[in-house]
Amino acid sequence: MSRYELLYIIPATYAETELQPVIDAITKQLTELGCTISRNEMVGKIKLTYPVDHVRYGYYNLVDLDVEASKVQAVNEMLRLHSEVLRHSFMVKDQKAKPVFKLQAMEEIDRDAPRRSESTDRAERETRQRQAAGAAKPADKKVEIDMADVEKNIDKILEGKIV
Repeated sequence: MSRYELLYIIPATYAETELQPVIDAITKQLTELGCTISRNEMVGKIKLTYPVDHVRYGYYNLVDLDVEASKVQAVNEMLRLHSEVLRHSFMVKDQKAKPVFKLQAMEEIDRDAPRRSESTDRAERETRQRQAAGAAKPADKKVEIDMADVEKNIDKILEGKIV
C-alpha cells in the first residue's frame, strides 16, 4: 500500500450544516474501495481562482490515505463522477518531505488579498516616483500673455475673420 494525499472541493452552494453528510458519504465510498484513511480534515471555505460551474467559493477537504496501486484508478474515477465533488487532486505523498505549512496557519491567511512580493512593491514605488519626477508641474510653465494681442484676436473673431 502506498500513501496518498487527496484534496477535494465541495461547492459552497452547500450550507455548512449540509457538509458533514457529504464528507461522510465520500469517506464511506473511499473505505469501500479499500482505502485506509489516516487524516480527514476540513481546511475551510476558500475563494476559487476562477469560477467552476458558476461557483466562486468552495469547501476544501484534505485526506491522507493508504491505498493499493491497483485501486488508484477506481478512486480517481469515483471522485470524478461524484456529484458533490467540484474538483479533486489525488497525489502520492512523499514521506521525506516536510510540510510547507500547517493547516491551522491557513486560517490566518487573507485568501482574498492578492499575494505580492517585496520586489513587486518596490518596483511599483520606483515607477511612481519616476513618473512624478518626469511630469511637469503647472507652476513650472509660466507663459506671459500680452493683452494687446488678446484684444486684436477678439476683434478678429468678432469680425468673423477667425473661425
